[in-house]
Amino acid sequence: MTTKFIQAISKLLSSAPSQATTAIGVGTALAATGYGPLSLSVMGLGAAGIFAYDLWNGIVQGHTIDEIREHVKATLNAQQRQQAGLALGTDFIASELGLPEAELLGIDDLRRPYDILLRFVQGEIDSLEDLTKELQATQDQTLKAINQLLENDRKLEQRLNARLISLESQLPVAVKQEILPNIVKEFDRLRDLITRQAKVAPRLDLTVRVYDPTQKEQLQSVDRFIYDRQRVPLFGREQELEELHQFLQPGENFSIDVRWWLWTGPGGIGKSRLALELALQAEALGWHAGFWKDSDLNWEQWQPEQPTLIIVDYVEQKSDLIRKALEAFANGNSTSHPVRFLLLARSAEQELKAETTDDPMSKLIGFQQKDRWWEDFLSSASHTLKSSLNDMAYCDTAEESHRRLGSLSNDDLIKTIQFVHAELLEYAAEIKLLEAADQKTILDNLGSLDSHGRPLFAAFAAEAIARHGIEEVRHWNSIDLAEHCLDREINRWKDSCYNGNPNQLDAAHLNLLTLATFLGGEDLQLCDSALNKGCSIPPFEEVQIEAVKAMTGYTGSFSEETFTPLEPDLLGELWILQRLAGRIVLNGETKPKVKRETFELMKFAWCQNPKQTGEVMVNCIRDFPEHPAVDLFVGLNSKLCDNCEITRFCDAIFKRGLQYGQSNLHGNAIKEFSYLLKTNTSDDRIHILSIFFRGVSYYSLGNILCAISEYTQIIKIHNVNNDILTKSLFNRANSYIDLNMNAEAISDYERIIGIPVAPLNNRISALINHALTLHKNGLITDLEVISRYSQVIENDKISAGLVSQALFNRAVIYTTVDDLNNSIADYSTIVESNDSPSEFKVRAFYNRGHVYLLNKEYEKAINDFSKLFNFPNASSVIRVQSIIGRGLAHMRLLNYEQALKDFDQAIIYPNAPLEFQAMAKVNRGNVFGKTRDIPKSIAEYTAVIINIEIPDAIKSVAYYNRGEAYYLSGNPDSAIKDIEIALTFNTLDVQQKQEAIELLQKVQKEMQV
Repeated sequence: MTTKFIQAISKLLSSAPSQATTAIGVGTALAATGYGPLSLSVMGLGAAGIFAYDLWNGIVQGHTIDEIREHVKATLNAQQRQQAGLALGTDFIASELGLPEAELLGIDDLRRPYDILLRFVQGEIDSLEDLTKELQATQDQTLKAINQLLENDRKLEQRLNARLISLESQLPVAVKQEILPNIVKEFDRLRDLITRQAKVAPRLDLTVRVYDPTQKEQLQSVDRFIYDRQRVPLFGREQELEELHQFLQPGENFSIDVRWWLWTGPGGIGKSRLALELALQAEALGWHAGFWKDSDLNWEQWQPEQPTLIIVDYVEQKSDLIRKALEAFANGNSTSHPVRFLLLARSAEQELKAETTDDPMSKLIGFQQKDRWWEDFLSSASHTLKSSLNDMAYCDTAEESHRRLGSLSNDDLIKTIQFVHAELLEYAAEIKLLEAADQKTILDNLGSLDSHGRPLFAAFAAEAIARHGIEEVRHWNSIDLAEHCLDREINRWKDSCYNGNPNQLDAAHLNLLTLATFLGGEDLQLCDSALNKGCSIPPFEEVQIEAVKAMTGYTGSFSEETFTPLEPDLLGELWILQRLAGRIVLNGETKPKVKRETFELMKFAWCQNPKQTGEVMVNCIRDFPEHPAVDLFVGLNSKLCDNCEITRFCDAIFKRGLQYGQSNLHGNAIKEFSYLLKTNTSDDRIHILSIFFRGVSYYSLGNILCAISEYTQIIKIHNVNNDILTKSLFNRANSYIDLNMNAEAISDYERIIGIPVAPLNNRISALINHALTLHKNGLITDLEVISRYSQVIENDKISAGLVSQALFNRAVIYTTVDDLNNSIADYSTIVESNDSPSEFKVRAFYNRGHVYLLNKEYEKAINDFSKLFNFPNASSVIRVQSIIGRGLAHMRLLNYEQALKDFDQAIIYPNAPLEFQAMAKVNRGNVFGKTRDIPKSIAEYTAVIINIEIPDAIKSVAYYNRGEAYYLSGNPDSAIKDIEIALTFNTLDVQQKQEAIELLQKVQKEMQV
């Protein structure tokens, strides 16, 4: 981190390559800085799963044989209409495998679950024990057939679906509508029952649902955006899949080969889709893989019979369950096969760290608070267990045990848009064509449509463009895209639910969806409890199942016992916010009524399941921070639930403040932190952090005195945590330096260094800045500051970032004392280390390129300046400077054509600052001078001179260089005039000024002769 942060350039001028023409480019280096199983989706065999499941429950609960027989009879009557479809499924699967039907419990086989239960109802089986034995034998046979199917063919679901469609005229409507989802659901229940009876094992779901755009309900339902539909191929994730397959490789410790790896990324980035793809590939390689659904498994009793991949989504809500699972292995539960836990979360970093940006807020050392999930994960763990959990973490780098899933490339986003658009063009009506020119416009506007490069939003964009055209959609943002999809879904509900009965989709059912979305799914038995708390939802007996089905998607599995949330998550969050704000009002509702009822639902949800509801609120704040309804969250107060959950809510507001700050919305950030300082919470942590980051925001707005005041408040707090105390001192010292209060800054740095119990990295950060400040003020020599940086570099207990910082600063000093070889060596240590943070690698490549220029190693300079473009986090400023530096190197190699190409690129580079465009123009003028195209040379210099916004440091060089060009063209009067103007500026260095005087005297003398 820096005292005044990275200076774009500390000096804009460098020595001329020949004669007197002055090149402008990389200038001096960057200044030294302070540290600132396909879920058996379609199987005719499994329809009796519900019978086995209910029967088993009945036996366990001690029901009599007559009670059970009556229950089974009633259930069979309700299932008769599925039998035709089940027979088709059985015949199809038997023919696919080339097996006799008997081996698959064909339609006439008395071992079929359906026939066993019929015999039971008819009294042919009089003993519950005999019945369970027959069912168990059936289930064993079924499971064997299933495993064979999975090993041989993973596309049965699609082909059976196509067969059912082709046999449409032979199937009753009820069968067509219900066979697929019911078979999926019931067969899964049967398989789970078998698994639980046979052994203790985690239930892993690997459901892959067929997406068929020829079906209107599937093409229109928001269900099409859910990951397990696999609507769009997995574009652009080859590298990530390769990393994940490496994660599956057996470890060195075969007795306890258990590893966990956390993957994070914003909603819609494709974490679950990537995990699903890995699970399918792992299954094909002999792994048991899927998404974990259990919560009460006795892990100590489980012995995996094959390599197992356990995917845990929404890790923020399950951290304690994951800890218990891993604890069983840490306590000695050996495994004969590898076990891998792949954890997925929106943002579950161990520390709240600002991303690398040019924003001053992210350059300050902020208080790196442990994230909530990490605290929950380790909350009740002993020191030994914490060590074991860390040992089990799979690390792909030396520093981090989590992997952030990055944005898709523009090419892959375009592929997604083209794929969805082609589908709509074939199956939907009134779709606008996508021309080649439209694709270029889309490419130019991808960043504004969604700055995170998310495939989900690419699909959203494709649908919006298909219906509204790119010229309208190009002005949208990610919220507009989400609103467009949500609005279309609401219209689908109306068309599906009304059917001439407008009361079917009423306000109560809309509220039911809101409550289910807050709770991550709702047991409909909760309806009456919510009613008793004043929530406007229908009583359980009045829930309209068809309305519920329409709002949750006809195409997925459906249970009449639960109401699923609105998915994908991002649309569910937007639904909540729109209802809270009264922006979605249907069926005669009023805006005030909708807002009031939604707020009551939110309160009930929080009291019912504060952890889940709090997580939804956090995601709302994270994904839609500017939505006005977010402010309504503050209406939840400590009377609603215990202080722990108020703290969780405050965490959400706090994180929104951080997000504002990192988005340069510092005024909004100050408002959030100020609100938290007035909140009735006993959590001192939130109070202190709010003061701290309010200071950071004040600093970023240039209000240095207010920033100092905030840090001083923390410093005066008795017994404040040493970590935040030292960071407050550090930031106050940085602020003092901005006010040229160097003595005060040095005092604060020394106070940090003198606290022996302060975190080591904080003390080292202060030591680096202390040395930097003393050196800049002439209080220590070059050799002394080099010695201090060397002490830091030799400390093997500090972070790689601090080592890189000290190496960088020492290299800068080496350059100033003309020790170019040692300077190059330090920069090389940074760029060659796997542990160096990428931001330092970028700076080191840039500065080393500059030193190579000074050392006349021009090919190496070109190579370093070019390598910068391999780093996505390199800023546009340093990129354009590197292009100019590369052009200078080409010029000094007399490769004028390539030099001009570089300078031209710098001039038109997106977001290039004006002064750098001017630098490129001056250097382009220099190239024309070298090639004796004097008129063009003069024109370039003139373009810089007449622009009043160009800094004097560049104008003075342009005047001097134009004067020389006039001299070479035989116009001494103009030459003298320009050189004299150049000398009136105070921006030329000593050498340049001497050269200008000598040239002036030369021209004047020649005129006298």
